[in-house]
Amino acid sequence: MNLTQHSGYCLLLGADAMWRDRALLGAARAVAVPVAIMQSAAPFGRNRTADLVITGNPLLPEAALNAVLSFEQRTGLRPLAVVPLVEMAVESGLAIAQHYGLRYLSAHSISMARNKTAMKRAFRESGLPTPRFAGFSTLPELRSTMGAIGYPAVIKPTNFGGSEGVRMIHDASGLEEGFRYVHDAMHEHARDFGLAEDSFQIEEYIAAEREISVEVLNGPGYRRVVGMTDKFLSPPPYFAETGHSVPSVLSGNEVLESVAMKACEALDMDRGVAHVEMRIRDNGEPMLMEVNARIAGDGIPDLVERVTGMNLFWLHAWSYSRDDEPPAQPAASRGRAAIAFLKAPAGMIERVLEPQHAHLPAEVTALYLWAKAGSRTSAYVNSHTREGAVEVHWPDDPCTELSYRHLELADRLAAELIKMAQEGDV
Repeated sequence: MNLTQHSGYCLLLGADAMWRDRALLGAARAVAVPVAIMQSAAPFGRNRTADLVITGNPLLPEAALNAVLSFEQRTGLRPLAVVPLVEMAVESGLAIAQHYGLRYLSAHSISMARNKTAMKRAFRESGLPTPRFAGFSTLPELRSTMGAIGYPAVIKPTNFGGSEGVRMIHDASGLEEGFRYVHDAMHEHARDFGLAEDSFQIEEYIAAEREISVEVLNGPGYRRVVGMTDKFLSPPPYFAETGHSVPSVLSGNEVLESVAMKACEALDMDRGVAHVEMRIRDNGEPMLMEVNARIAGDGIPDLVERVTGMNLFWLHAWSYSRDDEPPAQPAASRGRAAIAFLKAPAGMIERVLEPQHAHLPAEVTALYLWAKAGSRTSAYVNSHTREGAVEVHWPDDPCTELSYRHLELADRLAAELIKMAQEGDV
């Protein structure tokens, strides 16, 4: 029986995150019930687009469930579906779904998807290509694994995102510094998200010029690819994402699509649009890096919609609220859409200039500036060290070759709009 035959609401967790606003529209199209979001600061800064706003922390499972229970006590309304939009809300959604008996990913699936070591173990057991890896908690444990992993290697937290704590280690002399880097990153964030401070992974570094993500729609009895993205990263030793371009020039590659769908199958995913990341070796061999049990971030769903007209949030909400497969949407290709992130040099920002719309290239569809005068910038180490973003669309681009134009535009805009203080002036 479909959710649309009942009363209640569909709860989106993480809807206030950047580039998740069209999730409300997508959910409203997928379900014929009010759409609710959860905000820590409600009623301050209240979202006026959602039908209902629940005050609570969507990133902590116990707090999120208590917020829904309190809302039910006050209003008599119960959730009929819960849809996670960000990585840190996946477990909160599980707590709510288990309490109310709602459709959701299984606890077993989430335990693999939210732990990179368990995830890669599932890939390996399914015969899927993935780097050599090992989990560890202490520096001695890390040292003892390196004989099997080799150098260079990449150190990372097992259960965090946004490239936080991720760094390359070139040789044994960098182990202690690398361990301190990932440990400090988790110490800073673990309490905010209820995460373990001592759960890390070391993996073989995969040398590859190309990285892609594949967006896979999962449902009970069906699974299909709904998008493929070219990803661009900062140079080692860090791996911050500097931009994305849709569609990937590898779109339609059946080998890559098969690997992505098998990765979701290995993790028992049967709900939602999953975000599958892989690196492509020079010989074309794919290597699975990770799968996120939530829809892509960084505006990728918007890029897909701009090019194909297909709202991935609609598909995502559909699969969490119904058991039947959504109808296939015609995916008319409308060129290339891309996003790139503005990055200023490390130092002190002296001033930020107001962008002049008339001076922006015609392909620019949106420009965001987060840089503030008087603030300090750092090296490009993760998604929190960006100063802005620019979205572009070339409707006539055939997308036959990899393009760096969006990255070049972001670099130019950063240089034009963000003025750094001279060293002697700081």
